[in-house]
Amino acid sequence: MATIQQIDPASVLIAVDLLPHSCEALKRGYTLARDIGAPAVVLHVVHETADNPGFYRAHNKQNQTTPMRDIADTMLHEFLESELKNLPTSTQAVKLDNLLVEGIPAQRILEVADRINARYLVMSSNGHGKWGRFWSGSVVEAVRKQIRCELLVLEPELEHPIMPSEHSLESMTPAR
Repeated sequence: MATIQQIDPASVLIAVDLLPHSCEALKRGYTLARDIGAPAVVLHVVHETADNPGFYRAHNKQNQTTPMRDIADTMLHEFLESELKNLPTSTQAVKLDNLLVEGIPAQRILEVADRINARYLVMSSNGHGKWGRFWSGSVVEAVRKQIRCELLVLEPELEHPIMPSEHSLESMTPAR
């Protein structure tokens, strides 16, 4: 795990939340870094809230609590171990670092992007759509408003389209 001081400037920053939609952000960010000949950094922000003051309950026999950062570090390594084998292969290797920071995700992503002078930021939306963002806020929207580098946001395909198809509209038309 790198520290922010060890990160190469002008890297492609890939922000992940370790959920399934982050896999595509990792793949696209890695490919972008390879194509432009830049290093890449996978960033995960541990979001500590007032409800979760620093500890998760570990799933072990002792039933101990474990600092969130330690669990997030393990989760990030497992995510990378699982997903790195799915990345496109090439003769040109990409230097890939990972970075784990704590704080409010949008603020910390912006801060890291500025501190490393990122060339690009690649991240994925969680797919909640317009109404989900309205109710719960959106890291992507907060970042989009303030980012100073190029931003690539991957939007997941919706499993259930918001607008019904023509066929379903016909079936809802009252009989005459």
